[in-house]
Amino acid sequence: MDDDLQLDLFTWDRVKTGEGFRALAALDFEKAKGIFDEVLARWPGHPDASAGFRMAADWSAILTRADALHGEEAIAALCAPGTHWITGNVIGVDGGEDLTG
Repeated sequence: MDDDLQLDLFTWDRVKTGEGFRALAALDFEKAKGIFDEVLARWPGHPDASAGFRMAADWSAILTRADALHGEEAIAALCAPGTHWITGNVIGVDGGEDLTG
């Protein structure tokens, strides 16, 4: 019986970090940071939670700055160091106007 309890304690961190990464994928940075922070409070230095927390903070900061950019500023920002993780995305820089031909 104690073995089952031990397994539950060790799988809890995987479940929670998975939730954190799902929130991160949904671009819900505050939720992701909260989940990763909860894991780190119980397991300081947890490698996945630490990495996830850093990603959520970095992505939030970069995308917040990118939201304030216009046209050529957005293109220049996407070429800056630290944005190599943005791949396979369609990012409109036309002021919100959607043009199709």
